[in-house]
Amino acid sequence: KTDIDECIKRAEFFETTSLVSAGAMKVGFEDSEQVLRLAKELNQVGRQLKAHGLTLMYHNHNCEFVRTEKGTIPMDILLEETDPEYVKFEVDTFWIANSGFTVMEWLDKIGVRMGYMHINDCKVCPDKPGVPIRHISGTELGMGNMNLPEMVRKAEANGCSCQILETHEGWIRNCPFESMRVSREYLRKHFK
Repeated sequence: KTDIDECIKRAEFFETTSLVSAGAMKVGFEDSEQVLRLAKELNQVGRQLKAHGLTLMYHNHNCEFVRTEKGTIPMDILLEETDPEYVKFEVDTFWIANSGFTVMEWLDKIGVRMGYMHINDCKVCPDKPGVPIRHISGTELGMGNMNLPEMVRKAEANGCSCQILETHEGWIRNCPFESMRVSREYLRKHFK
């Protein structure tokens, strides 16, 4: 937003056609007017980037799923108010699940506007025996509760061009590389 020309130069240097906005940290998502302003800004930036053959994608976290003062969901506002010609989405399935929403429902809503998808898994943690309510954490693919085959199928059906393996926490032996190895093996075994 502040230096489009520099973003275009960097995209050319890295030989990419997509630029991702990794969230809008200064937006009060509980305020629908701020979300509407964000949508307008995304449209403006997306229009400028498209003129240079680039695609703007917006990456969600869980803040886009908090209710606004009007009871609406900011992610719905972003989908409705951004122009599909200028703004696509890098969908992070972990944060949708973390927000208490159904990932499959949102993948359907976002549909063909899904440029990239973060594929992750999350699980109910062991915590301490006898604890009736346990916390939820990220985990290696296939070790959690998310419907990974259906997520991949939906992403592919919607023309998603890239699925990004991501982990947030809860790594095997506290090692992200070991975690990635296990997830990679799951992907190789279940998806071609």
